[in-house]
Amino acid sequence: GFFAACAPDATPSDILKSYGDGWLIHQVSFKPWPACRHAHATIDAALEIYGQGLAQSDIESIVVTTYPDALKFCDKPTPTSTIEAKFSLQHSVAVVLSKGRPELADFDAGAISDLAFAALRERVSVQAGEPFVSAYPARYGASVEVLGRNGRIGFAEVPDALGDPENPLEPEQIDAKAYMLLEHAGVSKDNAQKVVELAAAPTPALLSLLCELL
Repeated sequence: GFFAACAPDATPSDILKSYGDGWLIHQVSFKPWPACRHAHATIDAALEIYGQGLAQSDIESIVVTTYPDALKFCDKPTPTSTIEAKFSLQHSVAVVLSKGRPELADFDAGAISDLAFAALRERVSVQAGEPFVSAYPARYGASVEVLGRNGRIGFAEVPDALGDPENPLEPEQIDAKAYMLLEHAGVSKDNAQKVVELAAAPTPALLSLLCELL
């Protein structure tokens, strides 16, 4: 019925044949951070700088360099909603340089109005530049430069966003993202662990068990 309704010229036998190795499902990207994908490479670069232990009081300005589509969707210096915050390079950088790993709550109303985040957002400028312009869309990259009173005090460049096939997540990192989303949805820690374990080793009874847990 599906082919008759949606793809009358298709050949169902092509779907059912064996394809061997090289499934494209292994080339999908995972999003580790609760923000727009176009902000992920910038977040990754900011995390690298955060790990260097910079003092916020030393930061005069921050320059994000990336590809044009990242600016098209995520150049929002003054977000006013959760959605805008998730699509804001400026807010993402401010969060990461302030506290490290971004969490779901860091894009809610309370975080948007946080004075420390707001002050750091005002110091962020964004631009398109090489090598990221030429590499896109095959590669989603960005760099973050932090400037102090006497020049550069921090810099990181990420050619491929974490979670892309070129920079894949470890299984433990994928699990961590699942736990974050399940907890946010109100699932208990015990049930969240069962869900993750079942997803890693599915059984014929997986669906019914998941329905019971959730």
